[in-house]
Amino acid sequence: LQSSTFRLTNKTFRITYGSGRMKGVVVHDTVRIGNLVSTDQPFGLSVEEYGFEGRIYDGVLGLNYPNISFSGAIPIFDKLKNQGAISEPVFAFYLSKDEREGSVVMFGGVDHRY
Repeated sequence: LQSSTFRLTNKTFRITYGSGRMKGVVVHDTVRIGNLVSTDQPFGLSVEEYGFEGRIYDGVLGLNYPNISFSGAIPIFDKLKNQGAISEPVFAFYLSKDEREGSVVMFGGVDHRY
């Protein structure tokens, strides 16, 4: 199912991770993370993956610096800041040991309850 804001490019890429590798194409779309929205966000759409068999996850969210972006695109964190969706250039993680409690990723600030 393709969204109405999806846009395909002709830019392809290959990435090697610690345990596998992938091939894909750069696409643009509106991306939502909770109540944060990044419009016309470029990201890598995987076409082929190797070495990830048996792993329990469904994607990778790149939070790299723009100058090391594999595609030269502005990463989502920077785009959210540039679009005014977050006020501070900060992200944080709370990794819970309690599976029922769950873990949290925070963009634009820190929730001190964690």
